[in-house]
Amino acid sequence: MQFNEFKVLFQSNFNKLIEGQVRLYVTDVNKNELWDAYLNAFPDDERQGFNCNCCRQFIKQYGNVVAIKDGEVKSMWDFTVDDVMYAGVIAALDKLVSESNITNVFITKQSKLGTDRSLTLVTEWQHFYYELPRTLVTQSSLTEDTLMSDKRSKKETFKRALNELSIDSTETVLELIAQNQLYRGESNKTSLIELLKHQQEYKDTINKDNYCWINSSSFIAGIRNTSIGSLLIDLSNSVDINVAVRKYEAMVAPSNYMRTNQVISTKKQVEEANQLVIELGLESALNRRFANEADINVNDALFINRSQKLNTNVFDSILDEVPVNPKSLVKLDEVNIDEFINDVLPGATNVELLLESHHSGNLVSLVTAVDSAAPTLFKWDNSFSWVYNGGNADSMRERVKAAGGRVDDVVSRFSIQWNDNNDNIIDFDAHCREPLYCEIAYNNKVSRNTGGSLDVDIRVPRGVAVENIVHIDRRRMLDGEYTYFVHNYSFRTSNGGFTAELEIDGTLFSYAYNKNLRGGETIPVVTVKFDKLKGFTIVKSLDSSGSSVSSKEIWGIKTNLFHKVNLVSLSPNHWTTAIGEKHYLFMLEGCVNSDNPRSIFNEYLKSELVQHSRKVFDVLGDKLKTPSCSNQLSGVGFNSTLRNNFVVRVNGNRTMRVKV
Repeated sequence: MQFNEFKVLFQSNFNKLIEGQVRLYVTDVNKNELWDAYLNAFPDDERQGFNCNCCRQFIKQYGNVVAIKDGEVKSMWDFTVDDVMYAGVIAALDKLVSESNITNVFITKQSKLGTDRSLTLVTEWQHFYYELPRTLVTQSSLTEDTLMSDKRSKKETFKRALNELSIDSTETVLELIAQNQLYRGESNKTSLIELLKHQQEYKDTINKDNYCWINSSSFIAGIRNTSIGSLLIDLSNSVDINVAVRKYEAMVAPSNYMRTNQVISTKKQVEEANQLVIELGLESALNRRFANEADINVNDALFINRSQKLNTNVFDSILDEVPVNPKSLVKLDEVNIDEFINDVLPGATNVELLLESHHSGNLVSLVTAVDSAAPTLFKWDNSFSWVYNGGNADSMRERVKAAGGRVDDVVSRFSIQWNDNNDNIIDFDAHCREPLYCEIAYNNKVSRNTGGSLDVDIRVPRGVAVENIVHIDRRRMLDGEYTYFVHNYSFRTSNGGFTAELEIDGTLFSYAYNKNLRGGETIPVVTVKFDKLKGFTIVKSLDSSGSSVSSKEIWGIKTNLFHKVNLVSLSPNHWTTAIGEKHYLFMLEGCVNSDNPRSIFNEYLKSELVQHSRKVFDVLGDKLKTPSCSNQLSGVGFNSTLRNNFVVRVNGNRTMRVKV
């Protein structure tokens, strides 16, 4: 076979290769190896006759061009010839090219690839050559390298979306749109339907990289980098659906947009939850109620108070109603929590705890199954759980964490929480004024000096709202004073104050402001001085303002008064075996949680339920509330991993400060 005949077969195959193709691709095959493979495939005595500069340039420049057909890479060398010599040549080239990886779209401004023929005085030489149809030749004014870089970027963005966005998240958002539960959701519906189609195809595709090259021109290739993409990322990463939707709506909704306080869930989630509960035989375990003293085994309690309050006369009763200024209790015996439990409680007949204003976030209730014989849902071997004020497994720290704020591995954390009612939308803002006149706030979320940041900013609060400011790099912090304060941004008078926490180097300080805030009013909470060598020192705080001590009723009992402790216990996860964080629970007489809190939290669940927790038990926890009742065990709780302290009076005559 003459080379000219082989050339005709090659061009005919190229015609078939590009038929119906809207784009071609290039692979990462080494171009020198490709030329060497071509030349070395010829017999030794024939090789020199094919060592042609024009053919070498064609093979090195275009020999790695391929098409993708039915998901497989097809090279321009993938055809058959009868001649044994040429069959060996194209087999060698095809093997190298088809086993390489696609690196980009083939883009050229030249329709004529290679040199068709060249003439000498006596001979016409034939070379590799092909003329592309106009559809495969770019008319853009941009350079070929620029266009190829853009194509590669779109492909990688598309592939990342298909790898990171779950089918489940897309189906969930589509269902939210169908239920009209997502702001501007309908405008994203077409894109999400297209994404779901690609996700389902991609899941079943063997060569996923080739799939992305073929489909990266889709109009949804960049969906991951959009606002709806951020929602899909959060849902794919198991962020609570309510938190994820609110983050999305904070990006796209106008400032006056107000979502209802209804918990978000989809019909599919509810159906899955119901089916799983039936399969696992857990129906009876889901009916929950407040626990009472009769439920508690004496072996699970550290202390049970059976005595009457130790008042000797009517004047003692009157004195007990006078608010106590916690700041006046400075010369007290101090014991750590373990000493109190091991050395003090065994000899106590009566224990009272001073409920301070900042303890509102520590209010806690014990909850159990209605059916005492129901199987346990939890990692521990009993059916008891605990829930803090605001319906969380822990206090403000956990609410901040659930809202996406950082609470671990921080140098300092300033968190605020306030209760917003539905008729009067109140927006409190957390601020931190740093040295060198830099202020962290909603309009300057990251400090240019220290890297401190406002990582939770609630713009449209509903129900219980939080904000959070953290510093995470001690090396970047400047020596000097840091003042934290709260500003009523809404310019409406608030219906109640706020609580705040400052955690510095693992030590927690809590503050409460129980008055209404006028619109635009600013309340300083705490000022700390930082020194790289000495650490933090509190300069002044809300509690040291010199104002008179007042009392406020929360959960049926008054703050800044001593209250009888009916029961002391560890959290149920430490009754028999130690599982997870330990909490110290002090149940107070007359303390009644009037809310209907959830009592199932994902962090409680035993291992076989964890895989279902986000979709199933988040729904159940929000749907299955604890009915209110007066006979309950409620009081205050303290997390053993956070430094805290409280004041107790033992047997009516010994007052001490207990440090956790």
